[in-house]
Amino acid sequence: MTKRLIGYGAARGAVDALTSVRGIALASILGAEAFGVWLLFRIILRYLSFAGLGMQRGLEFSVASDKDPEGWGKAGVALVLAIFVPLGLLAVGAGLLWTDGPAATALLAVGAIILVNRLWILGSTYLRGAGALRDLARLEIIVGLLQAVLVVLLAYWFGLTGAFAGMFVGFLAGALLFFRGRPLPPVWDGQRSAAMIRVGFPVTLSGLLLASFSFSDRMVVGAFLGVEALGLYGFAIAAAEIGQNLANVTRTVILPDIYRRTDTAEGGAPDAGQMHRVLTGFSFYIPIICGYFALVIGPAVVAFAPEFTGAIPVTRMYLFVAALHGLSILATLGVVARGQQAVLPFLSLAGIALNVALSYALLLRGGDLSQVALAALITHSLHACAVMVLVSEDDRRARAALRAARTMLPVFWCLAAVHLVLWLVPTTSPAAFAGALALFTLAIAPVAGALWKGAPALRGG
Repeated sequence: MTKRLIGYGAARGAVDALTSVRGIALASILGAEAFGVWLLFRIILRYLSFAGLGMQRGLEFSVASDKDPEGWGKAGVALVLAIFVPLGLLAVGAGLLWTDGPAATALLAVGAIILVNRLWILGSTYLRGAGALRDLARLEIIVGLLQAVLVVLLAYWFGLTGAFAGMFVGFLAGALLFFRGRPLPPVWDGQRSAAMIRVGFPVTLSGLLLASFSFSDRMVVGAFLGVEALGLYGFAIAAAEIGQNLANVTRTVILPDIYRRTDTAEGGAPDAGQMHRVLTGFSFYIPIICGYFALVIGPAVVAFAPEFTGAIPVTRMYLFVAALHGLSILATLGVVARGQQAVLPFLSLAGIALNVALSYALLLRGGDLSQVALAALITHSLHACAVMVLVSEDDRRARAALRAARTMLPVFWCLAAVHLVLWLVPTTSPAAFAGALALFTLAIAPVAGALWKGAPALRGG
């Protein structure tokens, strides 16, 4: 599994880097107003995807766990056409009727692109469910590279319209390459369509709610501390996304094993012990990475973005919030495999309510951004614990919760180590920074030792 993690992680990292470079280049070419329309287009495209009612999550589960993945793929194509052809036409119609220029432009672009976008997403979802990581990585790199080059070049020549055209061509190329390798003509199957939605809708709704964790505390920050504080807090969240990104990579790699299928051979039925081993492995290696990043982020921000110096303590805290969020993402796979996904939206709603209430209470008592981040750490740890309890093989909830708490222990160990090291050795000079890195390495030796001795989820094939 380690080889798969490194291989797919490298590919996914390259795609993310291309996307970041594309965004920066596009902003400089288009200017603020046109780039705002581009962002509006991306937001509308993102949220209209929920019209699929989570069918892609149901598709990946069915492809991974059923002996007839092609049947599910054909039903998925038919469902995408049935939903997104009319939706695309509606978006075009709304764009033609809308009187607001930027909104009309964004709606027209969404109407033209949404179908090829969803067919590409279906293809990548199918490959992810089948465990075909090499094919998935290859296509993701091709699409990412095509869009990075075409969006920028066409935007330079033709402005915003060219940028939209570059996105369209990239998605179309990805979809055509997928269907060339795996012909899946649409075949309507009402039972399979209903099954995909039944599995996927609660998971997608929960994911949407789970993503709202960061929005909920950002709303509290903006309401109480103002726009400048909100900017600092938003910077911290963006800088700390490494934990969540690594969780998404890990999720893609382990998904076929959890859903009882691999890309080389059919595996045995997974048990809760397998899920626990995956979660334990993740909880060891991610906090270590986040810990080193937490030490680096201070000098990096001071050197390259000094206006965000006030966000450094929050960023350090949020790195470990992201690690806990990653545990929730991975544990959700086990919940779906057990057929308990209907519980997930309620857990996410409870987490949002607790996050808002705790952030509000701390700010009322004179708290600052660091205390809001602490509230997020508490709520994410409780949410991750609750989801891990659902996938535990232990029927006694108290014992399952204790085991989940032990799984999260490396996260808090590494967080405490970061704060202890920075208290002992403030990184005010290159020599002090090197000393802090060395001291942190010593502080996490027990965690690193445990990872080396027993992370079967990562060291196994």
